[in-house]
Amino acid sequence: MGIEQRSDERLWLGIDIGFDVSAACLIDDSGQTVLEEEVLTSADGIGEFLDRTGSGPSVQLIGLEASPYSPHLVRGLRDKGYPVAMFDSRQARKFLRISQNKTDRNDARGLAQIALHGRNVVSEVRVKSVQCQMLRSQLVMRQHLVKNRIATESAIKAIIRLNGGDVRTATPLKRLRKNVIAELERLKIDAGLDLFDTVEPVLVIAEHLRKRLAAIDDQLRRAAEAQPVCTRFMAISGIGPIGALSFFTAVEEPSRFLRNEDIGPFLGMVPYFKQSGPIVRRRGISRMGNKMTRQHLVNAASIHMRHAPDDCAIRVWGENLRARLPAAKVRMAVARKLAVVMLAMWKSGSEYSPAGYA
Repeated sequence: MGIEQRSDERLWLGIDIGFDVSAACLIDDSGQTVLEEEVLTSADGIGEFLDRTGSGPSVQLIGLEASPYSPHLVRGLRDKGYPVAMFDSRQARKFLRISQNKTDRNDARGLAQIALHGRNVVSEVRVKSVQCQMLRSQLVMRQHLVKNRIATESAIKAIIRLNGGDVRTATPLKRLRKNVIAELERLKIDAGLDLFDTVEPVLVIAEHLRKRLAAIDDQLRRAAEAQPVCTRFMAISGIGPIGALSFFTAVEEPSRFLRNEDIGPFLGMVPYFKQSGPIVRRRGISRMGNKMTRQHLVNAASIHMRHAPDDCAIRVWGENLRARLPAAKVRMAVARKLAVVMLAMWKSGSEYSPAGYA
């Protein structure tokens, strides 16, 4: 069923994404609802809705909230020629709370209102290329595997310690099993405790996690070496293949940052303030950016402060901060400085010079 519309009428579409079915709301220039309907959660389903209602040519913008389903949907709609904006979920959520009742229908209407009025207020999220998204997915999977490996090996160590033993798990893969089995045998002889049935299956999981992590690290190392800009990043002390790829995939397009310093707020690495009348409170970092990339940069900063040459400009700058700031704030400041330097190198095409950045 089509909708009655003028030839010059402009429409905005809000989509509240669901797993199988999504709520769709069309509004006009005045913000009045033209049509509300449920559509299939796919580019074809939304396209069929626009074709069936005859509203496709009049749609000025389709607004979506960022979610795990959004990037694939945005790419599909853009391939069909529709203008689409994916809005930052944290900011969009505050706008959607204006409605008294939270329903899919109200959320779709709110997203349409953001598309009409709030595009300059609510930040848009960049949809990464498929290649970049695949690299990002590998980094995310690696992060989960690292957490599981640490948790698994900590559980092994905790069980052995609880029964009077001790074992080192921070060893190469070949020595991990040898150390654990040797300690289990000692406990069996000295204390009469047989923990093999409890620990050995978990040890197998820990070994598989390490092997899979080694394979992913090798893949990511080769991917980083295949990107010229990442090889330049890796010349910086503390930046390895993981850190280089994490920054590369988080930014993807450096020209969208007018100033190199804008990378700090983008990654949530700058303080934020709260003011009420004459009272101004300075809070911690905003944490608005990607948590994984931010953590990779902080880890790189810690290594940089220990292993960079003594005359390295960034290390000297960080050492000067130590006289007046806590260690955690120094690490974050150095991490932010590394991000600024990496963005500057990327935009200029220059090589890293330890004495050239401060």
